[in-house]
Amino acid sequence: MKEFSIVRNSFLGNFIDIEIIDSAGSVEKNYFEGSLTCLRLKQGYPRIQRNFFKQAYKNMIESYNESELQAGENWWGSADEEVIKNRISQRGKGKFIFKPYLLEPPDLKEVGVDLKNSCTSCR
Repeated sequence: MKEFSIVRNSFLGNFIDIEIIDSAGSVEKNYFEGSLTCLRLKQGYPRIQRNFFKQAYKNMIESYNESELQAGENWWGSADEEVIKNRISQRGKGKFIFKPYLLEPPDLKEVGVDLKNSCTSCR
């Protein structure tokens, strides 16, 4: 399985921000806003932590994984568990576990965001 690290990036207004296929690694401290889908997993098993998922037009996560994946300590745009569940599409047999989740958004500096240079039409 391929290893990778995606850390401290901003993803704004894309069709799919990140698609992970047959890989493991880490997706940490990134900012996601205004895309159709933030993260699509197809047998992708990264460590997903401390990300700031602000908004997606379809799903924040689409998981086609066959095994369980723990992805705790992220901000999912809400602290309401039902709202978060509705933002995650679990299409494979493997369960996507988003708990524990952050109860408030992390400081944008922590996720490496410089909003003065980001896409204004994506807000």
